[in-house]
Amino acid sequence: MTKIKILDSQEIQKIAAGEVVERPVNVLKELIENSIDAQADQITIYLEDAGKKLIKIIDNGIGMSPEDAKICFAHHATSKITTVSDLNSITTFGFRGEALSSISSVSKILLTTKQENDQLGTTLILNQGKIEKESVSSCNMGTEITIEDLFFNVPARKKFLKSRETEYRAIVSLFHAFCFSYTNIGFKLYHENKLIYNCPSTNDLINRFGQLYNSEIIRNIIPIDFIDKNKNTGYKITGAISTPKYSRYDRNQIFLFVNKRWVKNYKLVQAFIKGYQGMLEVARFPSGVINIFVPFEEVDINIHPKKEEVQFLHPRLIENLITIEVKKALESTFDKNLGQQEVKYKSIDNQKELKWNFSNLVNIEHIKYNDLEDSNTNSKIKIIKPEEVLNILDETFENSNDIKIVQEAKKEQKSTIQNQIETSFIDPENIAIQSQEVSINKQNNIEYIDKTNLSYYKEEMLDYKLIGQIFKTYIIIENDQGLTLIDQHAAHERIIYEQIKDSLSNISKIRLLFPEIVELNSNDISILTQYFDLFDQTGISIEQISINSLIVKEVPIFLKNILVKDIILQSIAYINENHKIGPDKLRNLLLEKMHAQISCKSAIKAGDILQPDAMNNLIKNLYKIENKLTCPHGRPTIHNLTLVEIEKFFKRNYRQKVDYSI
Repeated sequence: MTKIKILDSQEIQKIAAGEVVERPVNVLKELIENSIDAQADQITIYLEDAGKKLIKIIDNGIGMSPEDAKICFAHHATSKITTVSDLNSITTFGFRGEALSSISSVSKILLTTKQENDQLGTTLILNQGKIEKESVSSCNMGTEITIEDLFFNVPARKKFLKSRETEYRAIVSLFHAFCFSYTNIGFKLYHENKLIYNCPSTNDLINRFGQLYNSEIIRNIIPIDFIDKNKNTGYKITGAISTPKYSRYDRNQIFLFVNKRWVKNYKLVQAFIKGYQGMLEVARFPSGVINIFVPFEEVDINIHPKKEEVQFLHPRLIENLITIEVKKALESTFDKNLGQQEVKYKSIDNQKELKWNFSNLVNIEHIKYNDLEDSNTNSKIKIIKPEEVLNILDETFENSNDIKIVQEAKKEQKSTIQNQIETSFIDPENIAIQSQEVSINKQNNIEYIDKTNLSYYKEEMLDYKLIGQIFKTYIIIENDQGLTLIDQHAAHERIIYEQIKDSLSNISKIRLLFPEIVELNSNDISILTQYFDLFDQTGISIEQISINSLIVKEVPIFLKNILVKDIILQSIAYINENHKIGPDKLRNLLLEKMHAQISCKSAIKAGDILQPDAMNNLIKNLYKIENKLTCPHGRPTIHNLTLVEIEKFFKRNYRQKVDYSI
């Protein structure tokens, strides 16, 4: 008896479906592409359980005839190509004829479709790829297709689906990609019968950013447009990118399209980021949409059934073009701003010279929105936090002559702002606020640690001589073994981190006099809400007040004068990057990450001048803890330079008792 058998056609379909359909987002991608190929200009998506239970798409495209509706589910049935040579000029998304066939073999489908000139539409019910019922129905022109119980007949594959949150994030990212690529189409997304996104068609890509994200990003988006006319290569690059003022802790807002097809290409992403070289902080990433148009014969989109990857004939040329054009767009924007600001702002208040004195600070416990009056302009000035000055100026100068500035200061802190902002015209790019050198032992963080019970630290007797501080960053001490250099920021960061871990169940918190409002897109908020309890454990009290807004009411005492938004954004990025690990492990790692973030934000910084008492307190507290050698991020806190190493360098050898005193 032969052991080799030919599989049943239905089993073949189930196995082959895995190449095209691995998860709900793959199904949604194929269905949206079919709607776009059908010339729809309005696409509505409904999801249940992140697509695991139900995916429904309604479009107003050209629809299908009854005959086409029945044959479209057959394997390799397509209207896009007739021969392999057609791939050289393919302009549609689908062409393999595998998608609907694969989807129908692992799900239950309800299809309703109607062409413009037909009086009635066609309705089909399919189960595992077989048509169970066919009928006529009254419906609008277009197609409505419902996919239910994905992988109900393939338990092994269903078992390996990701969590609901992970699948939903993948779907939202795909939805954003289609919205950016096809601004002429209106998109709606419902999840659990709740409208999540409503993106009407628009002619402006920058408006699309506002529909999908928030108003903050719109102010920091610039267009990019390039056509290679000199070399006649047919290359074209368009899109919109963020200025360096706006950045993220992850790459989730970078979208690259090749001939309007969303692709995932690491080298292209790196080429895009390279265009920002020297303009962004470490571990920060830009946002942007880049559309790359190349001749069809120079790109292969048929290297994988999912069609998410492409291969270029000249990949290095494409990468270099992206980097160069991003740099040009950013530089031209800077030049344009510098050229326009003088004209724009000199007109304010008859071009009079403005002089502001920010030397008077307000205690945080008594801060009020007091109006100050400028002697030259009679304009009203409000006091706000220093870090908000540039943002206030950017937003205010365009609309009003009234300049409102709010500055917040610590009660115990004796720092003052030394220099006045003096300029012949108001230029927000050139505003610099220099703070006076601060005695760190008067700052709240050090003071708080000194007053705290440190009995949980291992006591250790210290015998050293304080040499001092160098480069406003490192503390040098001398002992019997030689010299020791201490990184003041890393050391203080480790001290705070250990203190937070020890007092996790009873962190001292303060209620903010002015709660911090954090604007996020709805997707980020949906990610974050399930981790609110972790923030509460770290002393940060967060509530959702709208679809796109959070409010921070309480913070640990370490953060009482520090904005929490960065910690929130870093946490979201960390969740996105590590969503593949188990939920329990992710929560534990995220909690540690948040402790490290709070420690880093609260610690004294490189550049802060320390008085001897502050340095001694820092050294003693550091040497009382066990994990003193590194900060929570792994950077060293201490470096020892032994007496032997010093003597070796100077070629001294006292054992030979040679007189080197000359």
